[in-house]
Amino acid sequence: MNLAAWRDASLVLLALQTLLLVIVVGAVLYFLNRGMAALRRTLRRTFPLVQARLWRVAEISRQVSEKAVAPVIRAETAAARIHRWFISLRAFTRQ
Repeated sequence: MNLAAWRDASLVLLALQTLLLVIVVGAVLYFLNRGMAALRRTLRRTFPLVQARLWRVAEISRQVSEKAVAPVIRAETAAARIHRWFISLRAFTRQ
């Protein structure tokens, strides 16, 4: 075999290796794309349900926190009123 034959054989081998690499990468990308499409379809069905449940959880937790904190706020407001009343009474009696 002369040098030209080896050159031609190496070019064919290089082309086959490149083609094989492109086929493998293309197949991986194809199946990744199909998997992402299937995942997207599944998420489109389940996300509205999850979102509705999370809105409900947020609303219930807001209501519970308001009910739990409301007595503390009322007590603090009453204490502030009494404190202001004593301050004004003290200022009134000093005059």
